Amino acid sequence: MKLAFHKGAGILSVAIEYGTHSPYSHVELVFTDGVAFSARAEKTPAVNLLPFDGSDKLWDFVEIPSKYPEAPVRAWAQAQTGRGYDWAADIGFALPFLPDERNDLMCSGSCVLALQQDGIFPGFLAREVSPGQLYSMALVLAEASV
Repeated sequence: MKLAFHKGAGILSVAIEYGTHSPYSHVELVFTDGVAFSARAEKTPAVNLLPFDGSDKLWDFVEIPSKYPEAPVRAWAQAQTGRGYDWAADIGFALPFLPDERNDLMCSGSCVLALQQDGIFPGFLAREVSPGQLYSMALVLAEASV
C-alpha cells in the first residue's frame, strides 16, 4: 500500500497548497490491487474506494512499509464509504479559524484515520493533518523502516 499525493491546479487546490506551504492539495491511500481510498469533494459519495487514476502525472508516492498489514486499513476504509466531505476542515487549511462540528472526512484526514488502524501515526488529530504534513510524516515512516 502507498500514499499518492497530488499537486492540483484548481483554485481550491492552490489555496490549500498556499495555506499549508506545501506542493500537495490532495492525497489518496492506494492499496496493492490499485484501488484507492480517500475523500474526494467532487465525487458522490465523497468517501469511497475507487480505482486509482494517476493519469495526469501530477502524483508523488510514498510506500507504506510492508510490515504494516493492509487488511485492517482496508476494512476500516470500506466501512467509511458513503460519508460526506468535510469542507470546513479543507477550507480550514487556508482559513484556520473555521469551526468543524461535522462527522465528515477530508482527504488527508481519511488517510490518517485509515492508517491509524495499523497503529501508524497514533495520537495525531486526523482532521488537522494536511496533505503536505502527511507527506512529511510518511517519508519519516518510510525512512525509519529502511
